[in-house]
Amino acid sequence: DYGIHSLMVMVQDHEHGDNWDAREWKVSVLAPTNSVTPTNPPPFVPSAPTGLSVQIAGNDMLLNWINNSTGEDRYEVEMTHKKNGPFPPFSKVATLPPNSRAYAYSFGIKNSNYQFRVRAAAGTKVTDYSNVASIRFK
Repeated sequence: DYGIHSLMVMVQDHEHGDNWDAREWKVSVLAPTNSVTPTNPPPFVPSAPTGLSVQIAGNDMLLNWINNSTGEDRYEVEMTHKKNGPFPPFSKVATLPPNSRAYAYSFGIKNSNYQFRVRAAAGTKVTDYSNVASIRFK
C-alpha cells in the first residue's frame, strides 16, 4: 500500500554486548513515477450545425445547413412563427435521421414570419442550436 508506514526493527548493539534495541522508523511508500492514473474520456457531444438558411420553394420553406457532426443519431428542427407582435417560444417540428442537411416545412401560413433553428443530438447529448434563419411566407 502507498502512504506512510511504521517499521519496527530490532537492532543489536555490538559495542555494549548482546543488547537488542527496538527502533521504529517511519517509511513513505510512494507510487511509481511511471504509473498512469486511469481517466474517463470526455463524454461524446456531436458538433452543432452551422450555416442554416431558409428559402421559399413552391409552397414549402426549404431549410439547408452544414452538417458538422459525425456520430449524431438525429437532428431536431425547431420553428416559431407570428403574423404580428413578438415571436412565441420555439417548438420542435421535426426529428430527422443522422447526416441530414435539409428539411422542407410544408405548413406555412400566408403573410406570416417564420424563424427556424436546428441542432444535432446523440442519445441525451445535444449540441448548441444553429444560427436562426428567418423568412416571411407570402
